[in-house]
Amino acid sequence: NLGEYAQAKQYFSKLGTADAFMWSGWCEYRQSNYDGAVAMWEKVNTADALYSIGLAYFAKKDFEKAIHSYEKFILKFPQDKRKFEAKLKIADSWHNIDNFNKAIEVYDDVFVHATEHSNILNALNGLQWGYEVLNDYDKMLNVTLQYISRFPKTETDLELVLKLGDIYFKQQNYISAIAEYEKIIKLYPDTLETLKAQYQISECNYKMGNLDLALQNFKVISESNSESEFVEMAKDR
Repeated sequence: NLGEYAQAKQYFSKLGTADAFMWSGWCEYRQSNYDGAVAMWEKVNTADALYSIGLAYFAKKDFEKAIHSYEKFILKFPQDKRKFEAKLKIADSWHNIDNFNKAIEVYDDVFVHATEHSNILNALNGLQWGYEVLNDYDKMLNVTLQYISRFPKTETDLELVLKLGDIYFKQQNYISAIAEYEKIIKLYPDTLETLKAQYQISECNYKMGNLDLALQNFKVISESNSESEFVEMAKDR
């Protein structure tokens, strides 16, 4: 609680060591006093301190300072294992201040050069995020297929298959979209995503002029007992 953090902060501030300043900074951070956290960490000349400063500015939504701090961290500690995590935060920061092209540039750097799967997946999500904002569905599709090519076991991943279906739908490639949505129905029959897939297949058929089939499927979805938003959307169709 706040009282315990205040006591801990007093204790650590009396010690005056690098570790004490770090712990004191975390006490400030956990009370959402991000400027106070930065003030503590600036007293420490370590990778942990500099990385944490970036984290504080990011939490404060001071994204330009977060970018500067993480770039300084990477420059000063290029071999640190958190380099790609820092780059992802830089990319997120660029995205959050609506500089989508800069964000994509950094996400792509992580996507190409990172070795840890979690970093590559986060970079993929960032690239998809940026390309979708820019309505560049060709590049969004390309990077998604690149990811699947690198990690073939993800070909049947629920979120990824659904994302592919949505990309094809946005491209008006309704045949390919239906193929992806049908994978969802086959592989994940008891999930809420199945209802979305059924709805999207109906939309694809509607867009292609298969009106009787589309309306028949909308009717089936609308009679579902599910509380999914797609039931109400089907009723409106």
